[in-house]
Amino acid sequence: MDRYARTFLLLFLTCLLFLTCFAAFGAEYRLVDVQEVPVFGDPAGAVVRVTVPEQVGEIRCDALVTGAGMGGIAAAITLAGRGHPVCLTEETDWVGGQATAGGVSALDENRFIEFAGGTRSYMRFRNGIREWYRRNRVLTPQAKLWENLNPATCYVSPLCFEPRAGVDVLQEMLRMPGLKVFPRTAVFAIDRRGDTIESALAWKFDQGAAIRDAACWAVASSWTPGRISLSSSTEVAMSSMTFSYGVPLPLRMSS
Repeated sequence: MDRYARTFLLLFLTCLLFLTCFAAFGAEYRLVDVQEVPVFGDPAGAVVRVTVPEQVGEIRCDALVTGAGMGGIAAAITLAGRGHPVCLTEETDWVGGQATAGGVSALDENRFIEFAGGTRSYMRFRNGIREWYRRNRVLTPQAKLWENLNPATCYVSPLCFEPRAGVDVLQEMLRMPGLKVFPRTAVFAIDRRGDTIESALAWKFDQGAAIRDAACWAVASSWTPGRISLSSSTEVAMSSMTFSYGVPLPLRMSS
């Protein structure tokens, strides 16, 4: 009887594993394509229904960073600068998050930034914006002599600029060995074994295809709690808006 019991248990576990895999591959997800949400009209048109196929293309990196806002970019360039292959996903085709989202971008900084300074990467970003204007815009004689150039001359910040300028500078900073940027790509599911994240599923909106990212670390760069609850893992690295401080903020969370 013991022999038959073991055989039955083996068959049961095999069927359970098959059903679990089948459910994962056949599951349907509903994603919001934030870039396609209309200003007027029915927002339901921006909802994308995704069914995970059995065969999914796979990419590998040491770290997966979701969201190319200031925090995500800070985490990505810091990790890549230390020699780690990084995959950076962004749901839109525009990097920079809040810093490049306004009609006229104004950096939220302290009043002493010009002489107290900041981290090397953040100051590179600020100086890059000013150099962008010196290369791409015709400046007045007075502006050419202005060391701490404020292109938009806003009173709310010592550095106000066109969003396009900020995006160009950030994209140049992201051109690093081992750092791959995936625009129009959203992570929507996590594969876990216990408290360990083994891989993440992402959807490429423009190509209508899913990809699997097998990474050692997962970094969420959004203030949105859903980014963290998506994984429910013990180890989660969260870099939310830490660009000015230079490194991602580690965060331990229990399941």
